[in-house]
Amino acid sequence: MFVIPRPAERRLVAWSVALALGLAAVGVAAQESAPGTAAAEPPQLRVEHGDIIRIFSDDIEIPKGVERHGSVVSIGSDVRIDGVLDGDAVVIFGSLHLTGEVEGQVVGVMADLSLEDASVHDQIVSVFGGLDRRNVVVGDRVVHIGLPGVRFPGFLKLLSWLRLAALLLVFVLLVLLVALVPERIRAIGEEAPVRYVQAFFVGLLGYIAAWAVLILVSVTIVGGPLAYVAFVAAKWLGVAGLFYTIGRRISRGIGRELSPFAAVLLVFGVYAAILLALGTAGLPGLLAIGVVRLLFLCLFEIPGIGLVLLTRAGTRGAPPAPPAAAPASA
Repeated sequence: MFVIPRPAERRLVAWSVALALGLAAVGVAAQESAPGTAAAEPPQLRVEHGDIIRIFSDDIEIPKGVERHGSVVSIGSDVRIDGVLDGDAVVIFGSLHLTGEVEGQVVGVMADLSLEDASVHDQIVSVFGGLDRRNVVVGDRVVHIGLPGVRFPGFLKLLSWLRLAALLLVFVLLVLLVALVPERIRAIGEEAPVRYVQAFFVGLLGYIAAWAVLILVSVTIVGGPLAYVAFVAAKWLGVAGLFYTIGRRISRGIGRELSPFAAVLLVFGVYAAILLALGTAGLPGLLAIGVVRLLFLCLFEIPGIGLVLLTRAGTRGAPPAPPAAAPASA
């Protein structure tokens, strides 16, 4: 039998229901505002600055959640990028494992490149190495160059490998010079357009004198190798200055501004590509390589030595012009 409650009882029931609903609302609000149950916000990237250069040293890692502003250059080390790299990634004699994002270009020279679920805004270049791509977004293009000289047996193949080894050593030397003395390379490059002719004649004399000294000190065990290393370093320091000037002019012609590192390697890459391409042409290619090497000696190596001597290895520019004579008074 259903009994209608009295007014006092009805008010008691109503207050109980209201109190229960209020407590439930407070509990829900407390649960939503509790730190442990709050909605997870997307993780923020930790920003880091500066280039990373490792030469036969520790491996390089950019973990997930890190955004690195700068370039990564690794020679003989392994690189792993799970975060974001705002620059270029260059790996020589090593490996690169990329699952993150590179806003510049990825370059591998005799390196294993492994890219999976990654993004590269510029281009991917693999020279004489491995390239494994799976679900990769590339902004520009992919260049994969195989080993040269495989079609020619015997001494032609051996010459191709020796030429490749020499180019790789020069590449490593240029990377070291740009990394260690970029200001000197820039200073030499700025003097090249205005003192090129003078640098050629000074460099010719310096070239002859340097070889005379090398012959004299070659009889000693230590002096000969040290003198030769100093001569090679000085020569390629001057050549790097010329590469810098030419690379910057090319980049400005296409509407881009390259760093000293990119400008130097751009011109060197063209020079190396010409030699490697001619090396696949058999005996006629060997003759063409001889002509190219002679032109390179006259246009780059000799003036490069001259620029190093004129600028004192990039520490001094051209002397200031003498002040104009005051006009004679009437």
